[in-house]
Amino acid sequence: MSGTLLFLMAACVAVPSVGLEMQSLDETWGSEERTSLEDDLTARLLERGHPVGGANSTIEVELVTLPSSIIVVVRSGAQTEVHEISSSGPIPIVRLEIIHRVLSTIAHVSEEDTEPEQAPFEPIDPYPQPSDSSLAIGEPSREPEVARAWNYDAGASVGVILRGVDPPHRGFDGWVDLTFAAVHSSGWGIGTSFGLVPSGAVDLSVLEALVSVGPAYRRAIARRLRFQVSAELGALFHLAWFVDEPTTRRIDAQAALPLRLLLQLRKRLVLFVSVQAAVSHRQRRHYNVEGTPLWTRQVWRIGWAVGLGGGPWP
Repeated sequence: MSGTLLFLMAACVAVPSVGLEMQSLDETWGSEERTSLEDDLTARLLERGHPVGGANSTIEVELVTLPSSIIVVVRSGAQTEVHEISSSGPIPIVRLEIIHRVLSTIAHVSEEDTEPEQAPFEPIDPYPQPSDSSLAIGEPSREPEVARAWNYDAGASVGVILRGVDPPHRGFDGWVDLTFAAVHSSGWGIGTSFGLVPSGAVDLSVLEALVSVGPAYRRAIARRLRFQVSAELGALFHLAWFVDEPTTRRIDAQAALPLRLLLQLRKRLVLFVSVQAAVSHRQRRHYNVEGTPLWTRQVWRIGWAVGLGGGPWP
C-alpha cells in the first residue's frame, strides 16, 4: 500500500468502514502524488462519515494515463467502475474530478452492499502478467471505446530553415509551418505538414512550398507535456523568377523527420516547439548571366520553429 493511511474506528456510527488502496499502472503518477491524492480521499471519506480502516469493504483505485485523458478504475469486491477524465484542464480540477468519481463509486457501493463481511483483501500486483485482469482495460466489459478514441490538433509555427553551409550561399530563410495531427489513444497516429519558405538573392525571388504526410507517435512525458515524432514523405514545390523573366517551376521529392514538443497551456491551447530535419532528392541553383551562382539550396535542410495550436479535440 502506497502512502500512510489513517485508521480510525467509529463504533457509534452505522456507516460501513472503508479500506483504500491506490495504484498507478504507469510512471506518470509518482509515489508522492499518489500519497497526496490518497490523503485527500481519506479526508473526504471522513467528512462523509466513513471510518477509514477496519475494511468492511475495500476500495481499490488504479490510475492509467493516456495521451489526453486519465482512466480511473475503482473496484470494490466483484464490482468495477471505469471512468475517463480529461487531463487537459488545470491540475487541481483534474484531482477534484478523480476524487469526485471515486467518492460517487464508494457511495453507490455502500448503498448496495448488504453483506456484513468482506472477503480478505488481496494486494494488486503492480506488474501483472498480460493475462491478469488488472490490465484488462480494453476488454469489452471495460468501455472498449476508450481504446479506440482519437484526438486531433492543429497548429501554426514560425521559424527559420538552414538551406546551405557553403559560402557565399550560407544562410537562413524564414519558415511558416502549418501542422495537423490525428493521434489514437495508443499513441500512434498521422502527422501532416505544410510549410512556406520565401527566399531570394539580387534580382531573384524564390518561394518553396513543403508538403508532407506520414505516421506519427506521441507520448506523454509529463502531466502537460507531450513529445511527438513523425516520419513523413511528400513534395517540395520550387518557384523562382528574375525581374522581367518567366517563372521557373520545379517539383522535388522530399522526406522529413519533424520532432515536436507540445505544452498544454490551457484547455484546447497548445504551445508547439519544432525541430525538423529534411532531405530532397536534388539541390537547386540559380545563376546570373555571367554563370555565377546567385542562390543555392542543398539537398538537406534543418529548421526550427515555435508556434501555437488548438486541441486536442474532441
